[in-house]
Amino acid sequence: MTSTDYETLPPHLSLDQCHAILRISLKLTPTEARIVLATIAGGNVGEIAKLVGSEPNTVHTHLQRIFTKLRIRSRLHLAVIGLAVLWRGSRL
Repeated sequence: MTSTDYETLPPHLSLDQCHAILRISLKLTPTEARIVLATIAGGNVGEIAKLVGSEPNTVHTHLQRIFTKLRIRSRLHLAVIGLAVLWRGSRL
């Protein structure tokens, strides 16, 4: 994944700011927030694992924990929620 994969993020926010907004708004761990950002960018589990320095099985476990926390069932739903939080949070 490259920086162009993040073009759906609010352009005036850095990745660090996006990370912080997700962590605070969704009550995520730092790793979970990185996984949400990578999911928004459209990464598959293998790409997300490389990005966060983990194994694909570990990413899958993190995704399941995020789904449970947010009461959702899919990566698409996760991406939609993440984007909504970021765009709303960018206007605060």
